[in-house]
Amino acid sequence: GEEPFRVIQLAGAQTPELQPASEPRRLANGAEIVGYRVNGTIQPGQPFDWWIAWRVWQAASDAQATYQLFNHLVDAHDKRWAQADGSTVWTRDWVVGDLVVQTFRLELPGDAGPGPYWMRVGMYTYPGLENQPVLDATGRPVGDFVALGPLIGE
Repeated sequence: GEEPFRVIQLAGAQTPELQPASEPRRLANGAEIVGYRVNGTIQPGQPFDWWIAWRVWQAASDAQATYQLFNHLVDAHDKRWAQADGSTVWTRDWVVGDLVVQTFRLELPGDAGPGPYWMRVGMYTYPGLENQPVLDATGRPVGDFVALGPLIGE
């Protein structure tokens, strides 16, 4: 039931214009959330495109693991208004330094307030459904998502 997942290698291509993710942003599985972009307007009843970029900062400890990327749109009271999950690249294909940009289409329900909104982003194992911890600068777990925002559409 998921949309197709396409992998395109862009050797030497310029990175798309992104808002940088704040620290901490490294995940225990070797991925690092580096930036995001909103295409469209985040308004009730309106769809918008969400771009999330992550980089491989260290080789995955399990080359057979499969991960899903989660994106939860929440308001200032932590109420979830929209969600989009999707497969990532197989860990056996992860190369340190690779940048992956994934896009999702979300829609804020018509009964949602005017905002502000944030996106909670992270990864979980599939089918195990175990969230990957976010690590601080010393390598200690500090949560299971990276908070991005407040979000402003273009």
